[in-house]
Amino acid sequence: MDLSKDTLRKTIRALLRAHKDTLRSRSSVLRDRIRELPEWRAAHTVGLFASMPDEPGVLELMRIPNKTFAFPCVIGNALVWRSARNEEDLCTIQPGMPNLREPRGGPVVPEENIQFLLVPGLAFTRRGLRLGRGGGFYDRALRHFPKSTVRAGICFEFQLLEALPKEPHDQPVDLVLHD
Repeated sequence: MDLSKDTLRKTIRALLRAHKDTLRSRSSVLRDRIRELPEWRAAHTVGLFASMPDEPGVLELMRIPNKTFAFPCVIGNALVWRSARNEEDLCTIQPGMPNLREPRGGPVVPEENIQFLLVPGLAFTRRGLRLGRGGGFYDRALRHFPKSTVRAGICFEFQLLEALPKEPHDQPVDLVLHD
């Protein structure tokens, strides 16, 4: 079995296309699981992401009161976190990246203020290894979060693999949530 990252990315993207009709209902199951987590409930500031069409839909979590939500913004080769109050605060900013939505300009939220962070990925292992889309943005960003931040990978069950190739720059997550 070829475990190269490029081959795995192609395979997972094909699986996502094959399951596209079920992604919405699977996302609902995932959101319910997130809401039940004590770490989620305890967090005042949460890092979310504006889901791409083939990622778990998490924006409905913004309807939960008494939380501040921070979203990644691409600045050069790094991610900076900005707050957003609702989905209308998110828009396409990066030229050539129509599926990447970011806050229009909310205040910057320092990594140390984020207690719970949802991390997207194309695949995960149960032990927290993550396969991203290939840009390395989350691997670079995760290094800046304090150990106290709960890093939760989120994926659909068919994206959960037994093994993934690991490189020195790869950053694991603390737990993996799936439907």
